[in-house]
Amino acid sequence: MSTFTNIDSQGHLNNLDYSVCVEQRPNYCGITYTTTSNVSFAMTGMDGIGNMFGIASCQSDYIHIPQGITPNVVNGKPHDRFCGTALGNYAIGPIVSLSKPFNVQVIADEDEISTTEDVENSGFELLYQLLPCSASESFQGRISS
Repeated sequence: MSTFTNIDSQGHLNNLDYSVCVEQRPNYCGITYTTTSNVSFAMTGMDGIGNMFGIASCQSDYIHIPQGITPNVVNGKPHDRFCGTALGNYAIGPIVSLSKPFNVQVIADEDEISTTEDVENSGFELLYQLLPCSASESFQGRISS
């Protein structure tokens, strides 16, 4: 899944509010989202800012993944908003969600090509993989489903 622009371009479309849904399958209880490369995520951030998450950090352009968490982060709490120039929650890496339905909401403000904070907003390109219920059990207690 990706924004509706070429990831190599500067500036994704403005004034966006849409969701991309992934079909739930029997015996799959979670989903993992990963970037396709180290430059395939740039939502509200200047070059080199890294991963940002949460309501305080991600207000103008972000993706919303309900109860998302990066695996292997000790004491990490789930967040819903992700922005910056890398994907991750407390650490750069994939995002896992057990929240159903499986969807990613995309939010972008009206200022996408400027000399302000939005200068590096090229959008995102993500891969997703459904997690079998047996694999999802390791996240129970860390993520509300």
